Parts: sequence; structure tokens; C-alpha cells
Amino acid sequence: MKVLIKYFSGTGNTKLVSELIRDILVNRDFVVEVSSIEETGTIESFDLLVIGGPIYAGNFPERLIRYIIRNVPRVEDKRAIVFSTSTGLINAHGVLSASSKLHKKGFNVVSNKCFIMPRNYYFGHYFPMDDDYCKKLILDMKSQVGEFVESIIQGSHTPPVIVEKGILSKDLLAELFSVMARFMGKSYKANEDYTLCMKCVKNCPQRNIAKKNEKIVFGFDCMMCTRCIHSCPANAIEYSGKTYKQYRLRNYS
Repeated sequence: MKVLIKYFSGTGNTKLVSELIRDILVNRDFVVEVSSIEETGTIESFDLLVIGGPIYAGNFPERLIRYIIRNVPRVEDKRAIVFSTSTGLINAHGVLSASSKLHKKGFNVVSNKCFIMPRNYYFGHYFPMDDDYCKKLILDMKSQVGEFVESIIQGSHTPPVIVEKGILSKDLLAELFSVMARFMGKSYKANEDYTLCMKCVKNCPQRNIAKKNEKIVFGFDCMMCTRCIHSCPANAIEYSGKTYKQYRLRNYS
């Protein structure tokens, strides 16, 4: 069986889960291909499609939703799994939105799941989590991923939740956050510690960061993934004049 895993990951949480799923399946002799939706290429042959993404404002990022609508083909007799990563289960509606869209495209969505992960979004009333608690979340997640994938293999998984009612309002919320993020992104700034390494420019999923007159400038196409903040080698990216503790997934996994 060939499994195709497609994901979007801002700072690494969803990427980690995708790779854990891959490793478990490969060890069970499945043929697995995993890649970010940022990579070019078309979706071709597969027996099982796995879609994963983080939760932004209660839903998958608008970019991932549009990817599913525009890039995932209509099928017959194909299975799909959907998972999300989030700091909590309340309002984590991404799996519902994606499952509904895949169902309409002819997929048999066999299961969907939200995995609790450390917080990497610190703005407003959100704050970094304690390091020991983050390590516990990662350990718990790894165990849950193993149980989840094994249940899929054995056919003992919990039936997925697939709903149609209310999905439009959840998608509109994702669209609204996407619009807000474009303007929020103008609050980013590289401070005097920036070394012009260009990592943020190269890694921005929206191509929203550019070098101009030996400075880094931010445009109006931000999606608030915060990848630039957390991946900067000098921790030199500020938001609204403030420097934040960087989220380093490798410290917990």
C-alpha cells in the first residue's frame, strides 16, 4: 500500500507528527511519501492520503484549506486520514473542515485526530509553556501517534467525526484570520541583532519577507505562522517591538 502524507507546518509540530506516522508505517512495510504542501508537484498515485495541519484561530490555516480544495483530486475508493496539532481540543475544528472537504471529493475518511502539542504562539494573552510540561506533551503525543496508526493498521480505529453543518462558518473564520494576519504581519521587524543570514526570507511560506537596501522588510501577505521568529539564528525578529522566547521543538523531542 502506498501512503501519501501532505502537511503544512509552521514551526515543526505538524512536521514531527507527519514523520512519526511515516516511520511507523515504513516499519510495517508500507510505502510512504511525506512532503509539505509548500513543495511543488502534483498529487498522483496513492492508496491512502494523510492530511495534517496546525490549528490557527480554530481551524486549519486558510492556505491548507485552499490546498485541499484546489490540489487534492476527486477520487473513487480511496481512503484518507486527517490529523491536526493544537495546544487544546476546544475549537480545534481543522479535522472537521478537512474531513468534510475530502468526503465531498469521494474519499472514505477512515479516521481523524487532534494531537496536543506545546504552544508556539505567544502573542496577546498566550504565553510559553513550562519546559517540563512541553516534554511531557511530546512524550504523550508520540504514544498517541503510535496507538493511532496501529489502530488504523488493525482496523480498530474510532470512526471519524464528519459533519457538514457549521463548516462554512468555521472556514469563514479561517478566512477572516487570514485577512487579519496580513496586517498583523506588518508588526514584525528585524532588530539590530539581525545578521542578514536570509534564513527568514528563504523559509517564509508566503514569500512575505524580502531584503531591501540591506534591510529585511515584511509585506502584507503574512499568515502568522511565526516561523521567522522561531527559526532566526540570532533571535532578531521582533513582533510589535518585543523579542520572544524561541520555540525549539528539538529541546522537547
